[in-house]
Amino acid sequence: MVSYKQFVEEAMRSYSSLPTEPNDLYKKYYIDIPITVDGDHADAQKHAAAVEAMASSMEQRTMIKFDAIVSDCCAKSINPSVRIVRPQQLDPVLLDNKLFKSSEDKLAAFSNANSKYFVMIDAVGGKPVKFNLLLINEGNFSVQVVVNAAENSKVGIVEICASSGKGTMAVLNEISAKQGAEVELDVLHNENEGTDVASLCKAVAAEKSKVRVSLVFTGGRLTRSKNIIDASGIGSEVDVSEIAFGSAEQKFDLGTSMTNTTAMSTARLESGTVLDGKAQCMLKGYAKVPKGAKGCLSRITERGILLSKDAHVDALPDMSIDYSNEVKATHSAATAPIDKEALFYLMSRGLEEEKARRVFITAFMARYLSNMKDGLASEVAMSIMLEKLERGTFGVMPDVTTRGVWMASRPEGSR
Repeated sequence: MVSYKQFVEEAMRSYSSLPTEPNDLYKKYYIDIPITVDGDHADAQKHAAAVEAMASSMEQRTMIKFDAIVSDCCAKSINPSVRIVRPQQLDPVLLDNKLFKSSEDKLAAFSNANSKYFVMIDAVGGKPVKFNLLLINEGNFSVQVVVNAAENSKVGIVEICASSGKGTMAVLNEISAKQGAEVELDVLHNENEGTDVASLCKAVAAEKSKVRVSLVFTGGRLTRSKNIIDASGIGSEVDVSEIAFGSAEQKFDLGTSMTNTTAMSTARLESGTVLDGKAQCMLKGYAKVPKGAKGCLSRITERGILLSKDAHVDALPDMSIDYSNEVKATHSAATAPIDKEALFYLMSRGLEEEKARRVFITAFMARYLSNMKDGLASEVAMSIMLEKLERGTFGVMPDVTTRGVWMASRPEGSR
């Protein structure tokens, strides 16, 4: 059984030796995030007060009551079902059974070596439960959220990531869904322009379980996202929805790898981006169907809208199908400016050009936000995006309002 010291030493070795982008297919398509580790804040009390004030403002603006507030200088759990643990206090069994191994990814190794807090959520069967987390970085900050969903449990987690300083914010999520469990994770990244973002997630879905992950990226200077999702049980279902809204010179590197490990499993990825200014985004969806995955479904869809001639998207869907009989596997990608014919149609119905443009963009974004079952989370995400669309700013939480917001609705299972 590995000790915490051994765990950290191995993570540091992996971080030093691993390349930023290990996949040969994407060697020319990746963002390298410069990471440094600073010490504790000289005036922890002052920084803790600033975090408290920011958290209070966020609760008022979003109308969300947070169950836990975690920053690089302090952490507080309001709900006893959400445990915040220092890494030195972790059970060695958890370290041995960790889903995201340091050897798998450079940023995961960094997080394993440097996370200041582990947020532990254990969901049992019975009544559905929901938890809201606020993660704030004042400088360089790494945190991990570990979700263990027992058989037939139902749990929803909303994470809002914000920043008030400069540095790197690394958030690593691990989801273990046992037989018949249902887990939804909604993550909203709205960091300021002085923050680089590392968003990591690994999820394993057991027999007849469902895992839904929705990721929204609007903030940060540089963003690198890495998701490893495994439909490991017969009849399991995993869905990943991710959208990046970039402006100015923001850069996004969104990579998701899905595997249909067993028969009758489902794995779906929807990736989208809206880019203005000189923003850039890479959509890197990969799906694998190994032998033995009879009757499975695997699908990747990547879409991009360019609002500026200087914006750029690289859409790179890829699949590896080792079991071709009785398998449904598709991938597609499309990137374009706003459809002029669609814009003309809206204007012919009496809308001014700017309002017609806003409706078109809002409808595109709503396609992804409607994948969130948590209505308040989707409303917060849409409010952030509309604020950015109108003002070009990010990193500040606007007042959440339904004014002018409409969500695309699709029948369950229509994805």
